[in-house]
Amino acid sequence: PHVDTAIDATAGNGGDALALAQMLFPDATDHQTTSKARLLCVDIQEQACEKTRQKLASFLPADVMHRNVQILHASHAPLPHVDGPVALVVYNLGYLPGDSSLQTTTTESTIISLADASL
Repeated sequence: PHVDTAIDATAGNGGDALALAQMLFPDATDHQTTSKARLLCVDIQEQACEKTRQKLASFLPADVMHRNVQILHASHAPLPHVDGPVALVVYNLGYLPGDSSLQTTTTESTIISLADASL
């Protein structure tokens, strides 16, 4: 809490991102959080990024969202660069629940991203 950096490499509907936010910013609702923790959420689907943003905004104060959270509409491969060490990278592979387009993660992009995460 308040120190680590975590990446949700496949943000989806924001469930994993919210769980990470609760771990990284446990007292964020007190509006007195000065945290060095960072949360990076990535998804290739714009709809997923927006759902994640909404879910996180329902838990985190605006200043924490602005200062400590980044949501990228991008592929997880290559994994976006983060300055400093990353404590955890989370993947929830498959497709965005409720999305009729069924755009799914691929083995190739996941292997590239996992290799990036390991470095």
